[in-house]
Amino acid sequence: MAFCLLLAFLAPVRLVWAKSYEVSRVDIDATVDAGGSLQVVERRTYVLNGSYNGIYWDVPRGSYEGRDVNAQVGSVIAIADGQTLPFESAADGSTGTYEVGEGKDCLRLKLYYPATDQTVTFEVAYTLPGVASRWVDTAELYWQYVPADLQAEVEWKDITANVALPVPDGERIVAGENVRAWGHGPLDGEVDFVEDGVCFFSPGVGTAEYLEARIVFPAAWLSEVPVSDEARLEGILAEESRWAKDANAKRLNARLVAYGFPGLMVLLALGSLAATKWYKDSVKNKMPKAQFCEKYARDVPTNDHPAILGLLYRGGRPDGKDFTATLMNLTSQGRVSLDEVWYDAKTKRGGTKRKHDWRLLLHDLTRAPGGTRTSGRGIDDAAFEFLRDVIADKHKHAIDQALLGPSREPYVLASFFDEVAEKWPGAYAQGYERWSDAVRAAYDSRGFETKVPGSDLMPGVLGLGDCALAVVLGIVGIFLGVPNLTLGIAIVVSFAIGIVLILRDEDVPAVIFSQEAAEIKAQLEGLRRWLVDFTRLEEAIPADVTLWNRLLVMATELDVADKVIAQLKVAMPQVLADSAFGAWYSDELKDPREAFERSVDRGKDTSSSKLYHNVSTEDLASSRDSSSEGSGGGFSGSSSGGGGFSGGGRGGAF
Repeated sequence: MAFCLLLAFLAPVRLVWAKSYEVSRVDIDATVDAGGSLQVVERRTYVLNGSYNGIYWDVPRGSYEGRDVNAQVGSVIAIADGQTLPFESAADGSTGTYEVGEGKDCLRLKLYYPATDQTVTFEVAYTLPGVASRWVDTAELYWQYVPADLQAEVEWKDITANVALPVPDGERIVAGENVRAWGHGPLDGEVDFVEDGVCFFSPGVGTAEYLEARIVFPAAWLSEVPVSDEARLEGILAEESRWAKDANAKRLNARLVAYGFPGLMVLLALGSLAATKWYKDSVKNKMPKAQFCEKYARDVPTNDHPAILGLLYRGGRPDGKDFTATLMNLTSQGRVSLDEVWYDAKTKRGGTKRKHDWRLLLHDLTRAPGGTRTSGRGIDDAAFEFLRDVIADKHKHAIDQALLGPSREPYVLASFFDEVAEKWPGAYAQGYERWSDAVRAAYDSRGFETKVPGSDLMPGVLGLGDCALAVVLGIVGIFLGVPNLTLGIAIVVSFAIGIVLILRDEDVPAVIFSQEAAEIKAQLEGLRRWLVDFTRLEEAIPADVTLWNRLLVMATELDVADKVIAQLKVAMPQVLADSAFGAWYSDELKDPREAFERSVDRGKDTSSSKLYHNVSTEDLASSRDSSSEGSGGGFSGSSSGGGGFSGGGRGGAF
């Protein structure tokens, strides 16, 4: 019996990623009383796919404007399938109970409600005392009703917040006069006035964004709040006016793109393209000419990190290959090792399925004291920290003991990247950004580039200028009787060309490269040609494994690794056998490299989609303008504001 228990204990834990959930709707009803407190009833609808035990809910608290805001929790209920279940405070974890714990700037409620593949609405009523402020010249409610939370797992959708104000008997709300309101968050949000207050609506909010309400109203309405000796209204109006102008400028740009009818006339568009080409050529003529003029280069031109050379080769534009090349660099240093693995993964129906993946074992777990972010060592350290502290660490709960290294080293599978981004988008984005910042800092420290003033504006200026002229000529064409079909085709074609210009032609150089950069780029071009042709040349092929370690990493950055390996497998197979990272090439061509590159790229896209609510150009163009006076309209951006009362996070399902 003891032996069986021991086997059960040692049995590997299999990876399970079948569960997911979303917050499909949030409704908030908040009432400001004469004492400045906020009575809140908040409902969140969870769509649960898989089995869950309940949810976490963070109720904000803390200090604001010198006042303590000690949140008080009232009723808690769950609504599902037409049934309502009131919750009771208890610590036994039974269904229909909740626990209250201490979180950072919040009370963390743990609601126990087991559910499988079900839609459940949870409602929590709570009070935030002393949130509203009474100044000499106005009263103010400044409140983040949805805080940013990088630890949250999902974007919230369809959020409505109704804020009722303490309107005295005999008085009424006059929008933009005695009551002004602004919303801060994604720009497709809207602010509307209702009979007793203000309504804020947003189609969605990412985990890195917040939703914020700011309302000013007569100070006398907070009759039970002591009057501060500070005047705020003028400053509030100036601040909100500036943020509204910034938001409306973004909407104007979107409308130029989405609704630029009659757009650009073909002749003007072609003239813009010609002007852009002339400008592009004039900038290129300022580029230094490389002295290196040989067809082939047979070695990596400098000792710079491969990611830096890859960035330079692509004209300063980052690429997913940079991270793969960094992983290969770590492998050649012995800090990680790569191999192919098969393991059993559970299916949604409870069975198991044999799966194939690529495994990185992490050998050097110490935190490196050396290496600044502006060095090649800094790039490798940042990548290793991303692997160790984010990707591997987040999978601690689902470790397969059979996949640990021979000395119990932690591991990272290629599939982990997009899986971690799905469940922990904030941690993923921060870890990846630290690595990409290290690459950019090291690249910038080399002094390869000098920015060309105005290069990023030139195409857009031409496009916008053509739009204005096209409007005039389009109207003239209508009055001159130009056939509608002909005029319409001209406008469509011109508009398409104008969009390219407005959105910037990436081929227009934004920088001038240094003489050193020109030499290195020329040698990289020569190295790329040699890597493609080396077996066809009548010369001895190098047999130095150390040299080929460097060449193989650069072949990945130069996008010719598949051709190089195909040749080496025939001409010099021993090089791959002896290489410190031969596993990167020992099986099907490009398989491990593409597996990591795809997973990392998907992770970037996934984390970004969860961190930020996507507002399309069409939605932004059709959104209402922000009001400087606070009379309703569209939101200002989530980069505006941020000064309202907030605390804690959003919670999630468990």
